[in-house]
Order: sequence, then C-alpha cells, then structure tokens
Amino acid sequence: MPDSDPRISYQVVDHDIAEIDTATSAVVRYHGSVGTNILSLDCSPDGLLWVGATEARNLIRFEPNLNGIFQESRLARIGDSSITLQDLNPQAGPPQIGAQEKAGSLAQPMALLADREGAWLAAFGSDRVARVSNSGEILARVELRTTAPEMVRGPRGLTRNPATGLIVVLNKLSSTLSVIHPDSAVVLGEIPLASHQPIPADQLRGRGRFYDARISGNGTVSCGSCHFDADIDGVAWDLGDPGGNMLTVTGYSPAIGQPGPIDRILHPMKGPMVTQSLRGLAGSGPFHWRGDKTSIQEFNSSFSQLQAGEQLPVEEMDEVAAYIESLSNHPNPNRLPDNSLPSTLNGADPAQGKIRFEQLNVCSKCHAGPRGTNHLLDDFPSVLTRQPVKNATLEHVYRKVHYTPDQGVSLNGFGFTHDGTGHDFPRGHEYPQDRFHLCPNAAADVMAYILCTETGTRPAVGTTSQTPSAVLENQATLGNCDLIAHAIIGGERRTFLFQPASATYQPDTHSEICLTAAQLTTTASSVQFTGVPLGNGVTLSIDRDGDGILNRDAPAPKLTLNAFLQPVSAPERTDWFIESSGDLEKWLPAASSPPLHSKQFFRLHRTW
Repeated sequence: MPDSDPRISYQVVDHDIAEIDTATSAVVRYHGSVGTNILSLDCSPDGLLWVGATEARNLIRFEPNLNGIFQESRLARIGDSSITLQDLNPQAGPPQIGAQEKAGSLAQPMALLADREGAWLAAFGSDRVARVSNSGEILARVELRTTAPEMVRGPRGLTRNPATGLIVVLNKLSSTLSVIHPDSAVVLGEIPLASHQPIPADQLRGRGRFYDARISGNGTVSCGSCHFDADIDGVAWDLGDPGGNMLTVTGYSPAIGQPGPIDRILHPMKGPMVTQSLRGLAGSGPFHWRGDKTSIQEFNSSFSQLQAGEQLPVEEMDEVAAYIESLSNHPNPNRLPDNSLPSTLNGADPAQGKIRFEQLNVCSKCHAGPRGTNHLLDDFPSVLTRQPVKNATLEHVYRKVHYTPDQGVSLNGFGFTHDGTGHDFPRGHEYPQDRFHLCPNAAADVMAYILCTETGTRPAVGTTSQTPSAVLENQATLGNCDLIAHAIIGGERRTFLFQPASATYQPDTHSEICLTAAQLTTTASSVQFTGVPLGNGVTLSIDRDGDGILNRDAPAPKLTLNAFLQPVSAPERTDWFIESSGDLEKWLPAASSPPLHSKQFFRLHRTW
C-alpha cells in the first residue's frame, strides 16, 4: 500500500540525497522522491545536481501485471529550488516493444558526468552511453558493443581526459575502457584493463546475462534490476499470480519435534515478500522464502514471466547458475577481525546472547549452523506465519535494522522477516519455547548475537592496516584469508604475498628474497597490509595472471607494425595498450582502425 494510506501510522524517512556543508559537515537539507535506489550523482559547474536512479513499481501487485515494467530508470535534475524527474524510457511502457525502439533503451544509470551543456550518462544494463542536454533531451546514444557484441560491458564509471576532452568509460563487466569522442559520439577504441580474467568463462557469460537488460522484452530490466550486484533492493514485492496453480513442496517440523517429511501446500497468491540476497546461496537450497525452487536453474522462468523476454537455453541458464553460486557474502562488520564476538554491541553482550540462543531459547533448533538456518520449511502455525516459509537465514539481519513502525518515524520501510513486518528484535516470530522473560537482558543479548551472525566470509577479508598486523598474519596462518601487501619502494609500486610457513612476505620477483614485516616496513616508504579472500592472494599480489611467472619477471612485449605501418595486436600484450601520437607530446589510445598519417608514433602502455 502507498505510504499515504491512513492505516500506516508511521512515516518512513525519504532522504534520498543529503546536502552537506563541507565546512561544518552539517546537513543543510535533504532531497526526497528522487527514486527507490540512487545509483549515480554529479554536479555541473553551474551547480545543477544530476541524479541517476531507479524507481521500484512495487505498488503494482501480482507478477503478470509487473512483467517487463517493474522498474523505471530515471534521471533527476535538481536546482536551488526545483527538481525535474524524467523517465529515461518513455517508449518502454508495454512489456514488449519493437527492436528499433528497444535499441534506444537506457537501463540503470550507474554513472554521470555533468558539464555546463548537459551530462553524459552510462546505462549499466544497456551497454550504452547517452548524451543528455540540460533540458533532458537525449542528444545521442553511444553503442558500446561495437566489437565482440556477445560480450556484455556493464558501463559503471565516466570521466573526461582533461588534456584531450575525450570521454572514458569504465566497463565493469568486461574489464575494459571505452574511449568516446564527445563531438561525434562514437567509440574510438576499447582498452583491456587486464591480461587475465580471474572469473571462469562460464561464470563470466552467466554474469553478463544476469545484468543484461537487452534480453528483456523492452530492454529496461534484468535480474540485476532488483538484485543490485546480486544483492537486494531493500523493498518488498507481491509476485503472486491469480491464475497460478497450487504447489506442493516437502517440509519438516523439527520445531515441534516431528522431523519427518511433510507436504506443504503453497498458494500462488504468496503476498508481499522482501527481495532476498543472492550471495552465499551455494548449497543452501531449496530457494526462495517458500523453498519453491529446488535449484537456481528453476529461476529461468523469471526471464519470461518478470522480464517479458524469453527463457534461456539450458546451457545458458547453467552459466547464470554458475555465476550466482560463485558469489560469497561480505563479512559481517559487527564481528572482530579475528572472527571473535565483540565484548558489547548496542549495550548488550553477544557472547551471553550466544548461550541463550543455543541453550535456553533453543533458537538454534531451526536456525542452525554458523549462518543461522537449516533451510527447512518448518511448522509454520507454531511461529504464527500465514503460510509455509523456510527457517530464515540470520546472516543478513545486521543489514535489516532501523524499521520502527511502533514509532512516529522509521528510517527503514521493511523489517527482517519474509514479508518485511519483523521489527521486534530478536523475535521474528512468536514461539512457544520462548523463555527470554526468565533471564535479565536476554532479548538484547540474543539480538546482539544475531547481529554478529557469520556470513561465510571471515572479517579479516577486507581488513587493512598501515602497520604490520599480528591479527591478519594469524588469520592467514589459520586459513581464514590470504594476506597481501602493497608497498612503494624506490618510487615504484610493489606487491607482496604473506607466506604463513615462514611468516615472511614474498615479493613479485624471484630475484629478491622474502622479507619479514619489519624489513618490509623499513624498506618501503609506505605499505598497506590487506586481508583478501582465501585463494585469491596470488593473483591479487605477485602473479596477476596466475601463469606462474611473477609480475616483475614477465618479459616486456614487443611492438610490431604491419606493411601499412599500423600496430599489430598480439595476445601476449593484453595487459598493455597501444597509444599513438603525432608529435610525441600528446599521446592517445590508438583507434581500432586508425587512418594513415604522414607522421604517426606508437608506443605500449602498461595497464597496471
């Protein structure tokens, strides 16, 4: 229901953008009603604020009605006293449109680059860049798939070369840079950012289809429209189907001591349910809140029933599943870098809460394991839900706070249960064996523990230190992470990998010896130690392409010219790009098919 409904007794804060005084760090004002998810911001020299956003149309009920139109990509222009909202795809009202109209769709404006005449906009889901005037007119659309059309680019960043004025686009999904001439609005060339792609080929292709809005019926939506970066959009959707069929799934009832299989009847009118994260799904089926999908492949129906496109061939859907199953959660920031519980959280004791969770209140009977679920459809009447739902994972609860419908104002519009109503921490539901009232502060302690639930990724991952860290070295020795170091030595950027067996750091060349942390910090003018996911340390530090030849031991490639005096591409140079110049002073990325000049110089430039 809309927030204007009189049955809603509280107000949800709509602070889409905060304007901050940089001198005092005080909030000057807020801007609301811009969009459900704010994706990009930039300010023009004359003070006009440009905003890229998406708007969830989740007030429209039922999957058939939402098919192909469940999200609007929009652009906002905010002045001192006015705001202008613009649908970037007014042609895309129907679920399916013609190919010519679809070729102009701009989905998910993830990057903006504003100037006095307008702005450049990067449409992440469409692989297009658009030039927009100050009045909102789309002056040009730049197609990024000029070569290798099967490769999804995913433009995510924009900048302008201050010397040449050329527009440079960061393509997140293809790990390339596209160079655009601002006057002709054409792609001059595309530069690879790496010689080695760490993602397996099947997962890379699956990732592209997951975010590709072009395969939807009108070119505006994708799986990534709600699952931003394979995560959540923060809202609830009613994806019931009035014309759907009843479904039977297998459930169990350990909550009431009946562990045997029991048929659960699922109604097609499922009601509102919040978007679930797709991270950490490997081995956690059945999927969905109601466990009605036994595998990731069964979500293939969403390409036709939600995106108004066509279901993928089996092998392509297998690749999408491979990508999703490869994703891991972020570390829980409430746990300490050594993965221990903090002594206190929100004034409560997580360690004491763990005891209550596992013993007194027997929460762990259903929310078992380090990530807080046994993945079963349990006895739903005993927990007062209206339909069978899985025993929810607790690994994402720490991100679902600040929903306070019992107060006048709530910072969040949805809580942590399947329908978004849960707000009475730690009780997502009532349970007959609840004994919190028997122990002082039990509810607060248990909540503190739940907010520290492990996610499958240890907190050492992503932890950085400017000085040697015994904690990070210990975590790497225990196998909870890899540990790398970036250093500046003699003015050059160097990388090192921690070796647990010797407690030393291996440099990026075999011609140098390993150093202790003390030796490294003494030798380097600056150094940063970083915990990274286990198994990724080598490629993130000393051997970027994983070929066994360390970075500084790899020979520099040669640049050769053909009979037409044009540079010849070579596979061993994929982490180098060719620059050209007419005067040896101004160097530009060489065009894919440059014209012949009376005087043309070429050189190789390393991308790392």
